[in-house]
Amino acid sequence: MDPNEAPLRGKKRVYDVAGKPKEEAQEEMVKLINKMAEHMQSVTRAVERLEANLAEMKTTIEEVGKTATTQYGQLKLAIGETRKDHKLFMGITKEALRNLDKQTAESIDEINENAAAIEGSLEATDALFQKFVNKTDEGMGRLRQGSLDNAEEIERLKLDMEQLKRELPKTSGAAGGIPSSGLTTVFDPSEPSIDIVFVHGFTGHPERTWTNKKGNRLDANANEEDDAAQPPSKTRKLNFLLQPGRCSPAHAVFWPRDLLPQSIPDARVLTYGYDTNIRHWIGPAASRSTIYDIAWDFLVTLEADRRSDPSRPLLFVVHSLGGIVIKEMLRRSSGCQLGQSHLHQVFESTTGIMFFGTPHSGADPLGFLRRTTELVATIAGFSVPQQIVNSLLPSSDRLRELRDEFVPMAHREGWFIHSFQEQQGLKALNGRKVVDDTSSYLNSPNVEITEHIARNHMDMYRFTGHDDVEYKKVVKALQRMASNVKDQGQTRRRRATAAQESALRENQAQMLLEVLRFDQIDSRQMSIKKAHAKSCKWFLTKSEYLHWLEAARVNEHHGFLWIKGKPGAGKSTFMKYIFANAKRTMGTAAVLSFFFNARGGTLERSTTGLFRSLIIQLLERIPETQRGLGDLNLPGLPTSIDHWSVETLKELFGHVVQMSKQNRPIICFIDALDECDEQEVRDMISYFEYLGELCVSSDIRFHVCFSSRHYPHITQRLGLSLVLEGQEGHNEDIASYLNTELRIGHSRIAEEVRAQVQEK
Repeated sequence: MDPNEAPLRGKKRVYDVAGKPKEEAQEEMVKLINKMAEHMQSVTRAVERLEANLAEMKTTIEEVGKTATTQYGQLKLAIGETRKDHKLFMGITKEALRNLDKQTAESIDEINENAAAIEGSLEATDALFQKFVNKTDEGMGRLRQGSLDNAEEIERLKLDMEQLKRELPKTSGAAGGIPSSGLTTVFDPSEPSIDIVFVHGFTGHPERTWTNKKGNRLDANANEEDDAAQPPSKTRKLNFLLQPGRCSPAHAVFWPRDLLPQSIPDARVLTYGYDTNIRHWIGPAASRSTIYDIAWDFLVTLEADRRSDPSRPLLFVVHSLGGIVIKEMLRRSSGCQLGQSHLHQVFESTTGIMFFGTPHSGADPLGFLRRTTELVATIAGFSVPQQIVNSLLPSSDRLRELRDEFVPMAHREGWFIHSFQEQQGLKALNGRKVVDDTSSYLNSPNVEITEHIARNHMDMYRFTGHDDVEYKKVVKALQRMASNVKDQGQTRRRRATAAQESALRENQAQMLLEVLRFDQIDSRQMSIKKAHAKSCKWFLTKSEYLHWLEAARVNEHHGFLWIKGKPGAGKSTFMKYIFANAKRTMGTAAVLSFFFNARGGTLERSTTGLFRSLIIQLLERIPETQRGLGDLNLPGLPTSIDHWSVETLKELFGHVVQMSKQNRPIICFIDALDECDEQEVRDMISYFEYLGELCVSSDIRFHVCFSSRHYPHITQRLGLSLVLEGQEGHNEDIASYLNTELRIGHSRIAEEVRAQVQEK
C-alpha cells in the first residue's frame, strides 16, 4: 500500500461523514453561499430603506422647523397687529368719550338757547301786550269822547292789530325750536321763486347738523352793553353749567336761517329731519326705518307742503346719507307718472342737488367704524340701526344701482349737480377720510362739478358767517344753481314733450309685445323633463363651452356652438339644463331660448315663431331697447303682424340686438333644429352668421348655442361643435339614468338590456 494513500482515505472518510458524495456537499455549500448573498442583499436593502427613512425624517424635521419658524413669525406679526388694533381702539374710545362730552355740552347749550328764546319771546310778548293795551285804551277813549266816527275808529284799531301781529316774534326758527323729525320752514319770503331743502346725514339733526357753535354773526354782540345793564337773566343763571372758554349760545350760526336768506333772498328755505340716531339703553328704542321708508315719507311730506305751488323749482342741499335719501326719493317720484301722479311733481320741479360727502359708491371707513363704534356703543349701552349702517358699506349693491340710475336721470332732466368733498380726515381714523374722493362724486363731468371743502366729514357743512371762506364757495355754487330757475319754464316744457314722446314709445313697445306673443310660445320647453340629479354638470367645464363664452375668443368662433347627438340622447333635456344654469349664473346677460316642436303648431316649428319669441324675450330682458322702437319703420302695426315676413322679423331682431348695451351679453339657446324645415334652418343659420359678424365688428357680445341630431347637414364657416356620443360625462349620465329609471333588476339579462339601450 502506498504510504500516502492513508491520508487520502482519511480525507475521503471526512467528506463521507454526512453520508453524501463530495459533489453534493459542494452544491449545498454553493446554495448556502447564495442564501447568504441574498440575505446580505436583503440587509443592504433594509439599510438603504433605513437611510431613506432617516433622510425623510431629517427633511420632515427641517420642514417642521421651518413651519414653526414661520408660525412664530406670523404669531409675532399677529401680536403686533393686535397691539396696533388695541392702540387704535383706545384712540376710538377716547374720541367717543370726547364726543359724548361735546354732545353733553351741546345739550347744555341748547337748554340755554331755549331759555334765551323763551325769555326773549316772553319779553317781546309782554311789551306788545302792553302796547296793545295802550292802543286799545286810546281808541276806547276817543270813542267815548265821540271825536271820530265809530266805523273809522274800529278800522283804525284793526290796522293797529295787524301791525302788532307783524311785530310778534317768530319763534319757530329760533335756536332749539326745530323738531328733530319732519319738514320745517326756516325762512319764507313774501314771493318765493325757489325752494331750497336741507337734508342731514347719519345721526344728524335738521338744525344742529347745519349749525356752527362758534359763529361770528354781525349781530352777535350788538346788545352786550344793554345786557350788562340788565339784571341776570334766566340764560345767565344756567351759564354755570358751561365749561370755561366755551362760546356763548348767542354766537351759534344756523346758516340756512342766519346766512342764506341774505345770499338768496327770494328762496324759501326748509329743513327735513328723520331718525337714524343711536339710542342709549335707558332711552326709547332705535329707529327701524330703512332708506326706502325714509325716502317715501319725505316724498309724501314734501309734496303736501308744496301743494299750494307744486311747480315751484326745487333745490336740495344734502349731507352724507341725506344724499342717498334724496336719490331714492327722486327715483320713487319719477315712477309716479301713472298712479299717484301728484307725487311725480316733486321730480318734475327738481332743478339741482348739492352733495356734501355723500358716499355714492359706499364708504369704506364706515365699515371700519362699524367694527369699532358698535363695540364702544354696546359698552355704553347704545344701539345702532343696522339697516342704515349697512346701506353705506361699499359692498352695498343698492348704492351702485342708485348711482347708475341717478346719473342718466340727471343727464336727461338737466339737473345741476355740485359735489363737495371733504379735504381733511378724522383723527379717530388716523387721519383718513370717512368718504374718500373716489366715492364722494358721481364721475359725471357733463352735469357735475366737484370741489373740496377744507374741513373733515363732520364739519364740512357748518360755517361761521358770511366771511367764512368755505361758505363763500358754497353760496356761489347755490347762487349759480338758483339762477337757472329763470329757464325752468322752458325746461319743464321740454320735459313734458320728452315725457309724451317717451309715453308714445312705451305704448308702441307694449303694443308690439302683445301682437308678437302667441299661444304655446313656451309649451315645448315646459314639457321637457328636468335633468336627472347630478347629470349634465360635466358640460359646464368642457373646453368647448368655456371657449364659447370667453369674450377674448369670439373672433375665432363668432359666438356659435353646435351640440349634436343621436335621437333620444337627451339633447333637449341637456339644453334645458344649460339654459337654466345660464339664467341663474350669468348676471346681467340677456339669456333667451327657443325649443322647436315638430308636433306643435305652425309657429312652434317655424323660424317665424323663433324670431317672434326671441324679439319678445330680448325686449323684456333689456327694457331700454324698447325706447329705440320709435325710430324703426314697423310695417302694419299692429293688425297685420301675422302677415309680417320672416325677413321683416329678422331685420327687427337685428335692430334690437344692436340697440342693446355693449357691456350686456346676449345668450341664445335654440334646440331641435331637426324639427324645423331644413330650408328655413339653412336661411336662419345664414342670417345668424351675418349677425354674428356684425356684432363682432360692433363689440356686441352675441352668443348662440344650437342643438340637433346629426342632420340637417349644414356647414358653418365659423363656430365650435360638440358631439354627445363618446363624451365620458354624457355616457355616465345615461348609465346613471338607466340604473335609476329602468327597474328590471340586476340579472345578466337585465344588464345586457341596459347595455343595448345605452348603446342605441
